[in-house]
Amino acid sequence: MSGTAGWTALTRLPEKAAAYGADPLPRTAMAIAAGLAGDVAARLWDLALVVVKPEALVSGRMAAVRRFLDAHGLSVVSSFDVELDAARSNALWSYPWVKATTDRIRLHVMMSEREPSRCLLVRRNARGGRTPLTMWLAERKGSSNGNRRTDGQLRAVLGMTNRMIAFVHCPDEPADLLRDMYVLGGLPAVELLFAAPSMPETPADQAPPRGWTDLNLTALLDQLTPRGREQMRTRLAARNERGEVVGLDQALRDLRSWGARGRWTECALAAELIQHDRPGVASAFDRLSVEQLCALWRDSAPPRSDHPLRTSEVG
Repeated sequence: MSGTAGWTALTRLPEKAAAYGADPLPRTAMAIAAGLAGDVAARLWDLALVVVKPEALVSGRMAAVRRFLDAHGLSVVSSFDVELDAARSNALWSYPWVKATTDRIRLHVMMSEREPSRCLLVRRNARGGRTPLTMWLAERKGSSNGNRRTDGQLRAVLGMTNRMIAFVHCPDEPADLLRDMYVLGGLPAVELLFAAPSMPETPADQAPPRGWTDLNLTALLDQLTPRGREQMRTRLAARNERGEVVGLDQALRDLRSWGARGRWTECALAAELIQHDRPGVASAFDRLSVEQLCALWRDSAPPRSDHPLRTSEVG
């Protein structure tokens, strides 16, 4: 399958269909999916992905993620762990990271490599709906921009205050779900999209891990020396009032001189000091907000009926 064939049913952005039709990663994912199901779009309609990132796991937020899913009628049907190292992270976010500074990219890798991220494939209990589950969940995940998040959205529930400490990643459209699953887990992950659901309860998800890390800013500041706290607060004020930022290497040197010890203290505080975006640069698919994209789905896609996943249809 080549070009935009297959992708136009999985996205409402023509430019995304064209890009994914030319990109080797999603092209391969589509070729695998087309061999597993006759109607890929129908099979992806009621599925979504929640990647619980390392900062959420080490800070004991998995239980809150599971409660959020349960409260919204979503069931986890499969799960796997993956390391978001440099290669996989750059592949996963290759389109949005067009606007990211290299400091932001490097810091993300520092936080994610050698740590597990938990990938939860979820399905809505009440099948169908006017939008695919990916879009429904994308609206309720909450923006990385704190000014656009509202109470009750997942990232608000998890206490996100810095865009680098995002806790979760969710693909926006079915096209992104298919692409992300292949990037994260290759052929076996794509096969999970078309397999019969089978996910035993995991009690370990219900409680914070031993030795969990408090990533709230107040707790992080308490780990610095008195002089270090004063210096950090001065830097935070300069950023908030005048937009002053520093490079990642300088931020890490300063934090260590102020008493920061340990990977998460250094990384989480550095995220408060560096520049995240390249000025004046937009990502490839940024012309519509998540809300506007979801509205396009509601306007153009009829409600879909139940599409049960039957083992006989896999393979």
